[in-house]
Amino acid sequence: MKIRPVRAFVFGLLIGVSVWALRAQAQSNLPLEVIRYADSVLYNGKILTGDKDFTVVEAVAVRDGKFIARGKADYILTMAGPNTRRIDLKGKTATPGLYDLHGGPGGGAFREYWEDRFLPNEPSWRTTEDALAGIKKAVSRAQPGEIINIVRYVLDMPVDTNVGGRGGFLFDLITREELDALSPNNPIFFPGGVNNTVMGMNSAAAEISNRFLPKGVTTPFVKDGSWAVAAGADLDGILLPGQQSGNDVAFWVVPADDEKMLEYWKEEINKFVAAGVTLGKQHMAVPFFNALRELWERGELNMRFRMPAFLVPQISGHTVELPEGEDAEAFFRRWGNMSHLGDNMLRLAGMRIPAVGGNVMGGDAWMLNPKTRPYPDRWGNASPYGGRIQEQEAVERGDKNTFRARDILIQATRFGWDVSCDHCIGDRGIREVVKAWEEAKQDMIVNRRTQRLTTNHTPMAHSDDIKKMAELGVWSSISTGHSFGGGAQSKDLDAALWWAGTEHLNSWSPIKSYVTAGSHPSLEGTMWSWGPRRGIEGEGFTGRSAFFWIAKAITRKDEKYGRAWNPAEALSRQEALWAATLWSAEQLAEDKELGSMEVGKEADLVIIDRDYMTVPADDIQNTQVLLTMVGGKIVYEKPRSL
Repeated sequence: MKIRPVRAFVFGLLIGVSVWALRAQAQSNLPLEVIRYADSVLYNGKILTGDKDFTVVEAVAVRDGKFIARGKADYILTMAGPNTRRIDLKGKTATPGLYDLHGGPGGGAFREYWEDRFLPNEPSWRTTEDALAGIKKAVSRAQPGEIINIVRYVLDMPVDTNVGGRGGFLFDLITREELDALSPNNPIFFPGGVNNTVMGMNSAAAEISNRFLPKGVTTPFVKDGSWAVAAGADLDGILLPGQQSGNDVAFWVVPADDEKMLEYWKEEINKFVAAGVTLGKQHMAVPFFNALRELWERGELNMRFRMPAFLVPQISGHTVELPEGEDAEAFFRRWGNMSHLGDNMLRLAGMRIPAVGGNVMGGDAWMLNPKTRPYPDRWGNASPYGGRIQEQEAVERGDKNTFRARDILIQATRFGWDVSCDHCIGDRGIREVVKAWEEAKQDMIVNRRTQRLTTNHTPMAHSDDIKKMAELGVWSSISTGHSFGGGAQSKDLDAALWWAGTEHLNSWSPIKSYVTAGSHPSLEGTMWSWGPRRGIEGEGFTGRSAFFWIAKAITRKDEKYGRAWNPAEALSRQEALWAATLWSAEQLAEDKELGSMEVGKEADLVIIDRDYMTVPADDIQNTQVLLTMVGGKIVYEKPRSL
């Protein structure tokens, strides 16, 4: 039978519609796992993707925690369904989430918890009388025999160049007898500093600490009858026996899964995501790690963390220093490599050695050039070059092991671990660490492709050592806060101007030199952005976003005098953003998953209130974060801002 043309057309149309209907029906029956709209789309904005080409797009789409597309708004909006969250940027700027490789939440929640328990709304202590009155109030609020943690050990006072690094150290100003008279029955511990290391205790606290002392040690104090647990106000954590045994008590007064304490940790983390920080590499003491592990297991972490592994937690901040007589190579032959274990939310970032050099304000940064004016350091070290007493004595003896745990750094490197010198302050300290890595590289046992050797803080480095680090593949994160980048009352700046001098300070934070040498440095510093905690010593930057530190890398201006320090070392806006995003991910060997807004990567981003690329450079530090997303989940949103 012949089919006429019109009938043929109708017949073909019916077949086509039927096939289309069958396909549509089949597709409608597909499970959501096979086909699904985007979870959220951001459009009509200036999206700085932060990739290696610094691509700028109008819109991005996110599904299952990852970026699935980027490009023109009309194209991206086709991926939005009835349940997709559409975020109209209305011209606002979005950037990748900001990563801080030596910062983020840490001891603040621990301190706030104890402040609220014993010293609620207590102003800073500026005099000895303030401290004694505050301790008396804390004891009056305690139950009989209850353990008291007082999270202060330094008076909040301007830099005193006559006293130097020990200025305001509480245990130079009060005696154990005075403390025992105020609290004869309640044990009092004084956790302080970045790692909440116990810096002092009364006799009642010493009594309950005795059970945790090393074999053969009879007192938690430096010696019987002396007052201070530490030989000086050591923020970096040389743990003498009393400090460690004090930590063993003070850190566990409240257990890791205490719901009230966990609320403090969550609040602390939320402050940082509100500042735009979506990943922090941290080195905090036991309470913080335990809290992170608990929140991670519950799926309640709102921020990514990279932490050094627990190996020999004798030193605060997860640093590794072996007992006397133990062989470092044998130690690492007995350990499997724990570097990079974990997931994208919580991962072990290798291991960390104790600090090399001290602090600028402490006067014990380990320098190649002598101090221009006397400034007593916190250890009583008379050397004009700073450094710790042990380091200077090793140099004078001609000892190869010029810094603590040098052998640990070398052997961990040889066996393929990620190794951090997380507190390298002073160009001499950098030189000694680089020499040790150069020695380790000559006799490697495990050549791991993604091994990362890193220095953190790194406010000073000689140009020769910067080039050598680039050759060796050593990565650095750099804090301008240890030189000129602090707040309006910056104590580091005042101390540096006194003992280092203007000319020397002008050479600090040589960030651009790293880029010129072929390295990709990262920025750090936001661990201070939300201080001070209530009543805790030192100024802070409450209300600042992490763009404060990005701005300092661009302008190099201090807050006190408004001077631009060595503008030749300034980063461009693109470089500064990379240093807080993609370059940081590279330093973690995670740039295939993190650090930029590219298809397939974790959807970490922030939306900000101004155009990062066009506002005056001095205005970048005032940038406010409107929304923060981590892995596709909105973890912070400023009310009524979008």
